Amino acid sequence: MAALTEMYCSVAGAGAHDGTSAGAAWTFAEAIAGAAAGQLVNIISGSYSTAAVTFTAGTATNAVVFRGYASSIGDLDIPTFATNGSLVTTGFPVITASASLIPSPFCTLQNLVITSGLSADTMLTTTNDNNTLINCRVVNTANNSAARAMRLDNTNTLICCEFECTGAAHASVLDFDSTSYLFGCRIKGVSASFLVTGEAAIFEKCTFVGNAANSGLQIQVMSDTSLCVVSHCTFQNLVKAIEMIDAAIAQKLVLISNHVTDCGTYLSNLRSATSDLCTYEIRNRTRNNTTPRGSGIQIAGLAGEVTTAGTIAEDYTDVSTYNYYLVAAAPGRNVGVMPYTDIGALQRVEPTGGAGTVIHYTFQ
Repeated sequence: MAALTEMYCSVAGAGAHDGTSAGAAWTFAEAIAGAAAGQLVNIISGSYSTAAVTFTAGTATNAVVFRGYASSIGDLDIPTFATNGSLVTTGFPVITASASLIPSPFCTLQNLVITSGLSADTMLTTTNDNNTLINCRVVNTANNSAARAMRLDNTNTLICCEFECTGAAHASVLDFDSTSYLFGCRIKGVSASFLVTGEAAIFEKCTFVGNAANSGLQIQVMSDTSLCVVSHCTFQNLVKAIEMIDAAIAQKLVLISNHVTDCGTYLSNLRSATSDLCTYEIRNRTRNNTTPRGSGIQIAGLAGEVTTAGTIAEDYTDVSTYNYYLVAAAPGRNVGVMPYTDIGALQRVEPTGGAGTVIHYTFQ
């Protein structure tokens, strides 16, 4: 991909500017209207309001990026996390939507807070594929059964993002179709719905924040050749951790080094037991789950599972504040996790307490 042309957007944008410098920054409306493939639009910290807009589309070889910064370009590109595992968004531009915002193909949103109080999706597309969000927080505050943080179509990449619904009633927090990849994401809601509904995907180092009333991940559609991988994720205090609603023997669910604790059901398949879901389960920690596996589950491979009863303190530091900081002595870490990696909350501390690693995403 060729180097992206730097453009600028500011709350102080005076209008009729060309966006080519901080002094001639676009307004947010101008940035949405004027951005083109091959551009990186730098959005300075501040509060922005918008009605329904469609973000600019890029191409597979010429993307467009909307990237937030606090005071200097790139100063928010390294994600940081609070002690409760949530994404720290201090200095992020905050975009408040009065109608659903529409993501576009080959358009990346980075270092942004996108919020709404809609009885619908804060961000929504059912037709645009190839959506990317990095270090973003998407939230819906409405108390409505149709409220959702984000709904996407196919081929999505979501990295170090946080998705949340805070109203007493809401739909699934995050919904998407096929071929998606989620890394280091944190999903939180309060209603008795699933946190994530979608098709076959890859989930790595994600945290599903349970409150004893909601459920975690529901895989709604899998083809007979589908492969769904869930690796190094945290599921805790959920009615159901993982549910498949249309999974048969030819479809495969691969579970590697996850912590699934204090849930009503670990694995559930709603299809008839005569068409069982095929699972490959490697080095998972499954503790104090009332029903480890419901009907319709056929274990094709099971290795290194840790199933001792124990207490929550064996796994996490203080779960009462949703702090999924995995302690160094956690049995699941000792058995299932490679050195210097973590489960779920993306802690930056090695098992010995030394300095951790950071993830830094840049666009050239």
